[in-house]
Amino acid sequence: MTKKGYELNLLLSPHFSEKELGDYIDQICLFIGEKAAIETKKEPKKIKLAYPVKKEKEAFLFEVFFKTEPEKLKEIEKKIKEEENVLRFIIISKSEFEFKPKIPVIQKEKILTKRREKISPPKKEKVELKEIDKKIEEILQE
Repeated sequence: MTKKGYELNLLLSPHFSEKELGDYIDQICLFIGEKAAIETKKEPKKIKLAYPVKKEKEAFLFEVFFKTEPEKLKEIEKKIKEEENVLRFIIISKSEFEFKPKIPVIQKEKILTKRREKISPPKKEKVELKEIDKKIEEILQE
């Protein structure tokens, strides 16, 4: 089968020291490396969580990009689920991130001006007071 690209995002326990965190990440990457070809990995960074996850308010965020066959992905997922120090994880197919080409700036400006024309009310002509007086006199005489 053909290999597909994936992105693995992990929230790791905040109770690691720097050395322990490095060793733990190396252990995870070693396992992934047995099943897949690791393209890149980002340095872990400590973040505050929007809400508690497994009673933790902070976590280390770690990202790994790799290519593997879909059958081997299940083995990787199973291994990560078993890990106690992983608070939460997600594996995303990289093909999901292929974006459509952006709209060129010139075309975007044309779209915006068309929208403004639709939204803006039609411009009214200014009427002089003499004309208004004439109309009022005509209405009153009737």
